[in-house]
Order: sequence, then C-alpha cells, then structure tokens
Amino acid sequence: MGGGAPVDADMAGTWTQILNVVTFTQGADTFVRNMDFVWLLDANGVSSLAGEKVFSGTDVRIVLTRAQ
Repeated sequence: MGGGAPVDADMAGTWTQILNVVTFTQGADTFVRNMDFVWLLDANGVSSLAGEKVFSGTDVRIVLTRAQ
C-alpha cells in the first residue's frame, strides 16, 4: 500500500456510456473521472465495470461488480 493520506471526496456525478466504455463526470478530482471503464457481462449475467490506468507511475486497477 502507498503511504498517502486518506481522501474524503463526494463521488456524486453522472456517467456516459459509448458502446462498452463508461466514463464518469464528477466534481471531485479523483482517479475515477480520469479513467475509462469497460462494461463486461459474464456468462452468468453478472455485470461489472473494469478500469486500469497508470497515474504517476502507479498502476491503478478497479473492478466494480453489481451485487445480485
């Protein structure tokens, strides 16, 4: 883990989907608004968003999965 300070940010905003790419727009300056997410649907019908981007030499990988 990095040694950075915790971040408390308002994640409210909107999202846009073009084909299977989802982008977020929000007032808070977090990595979420600075990376694209790919919408995936697995064989069981479970959807998720996956994103990966390098920020200042750190590879950030996020997978958001919808709970059933």
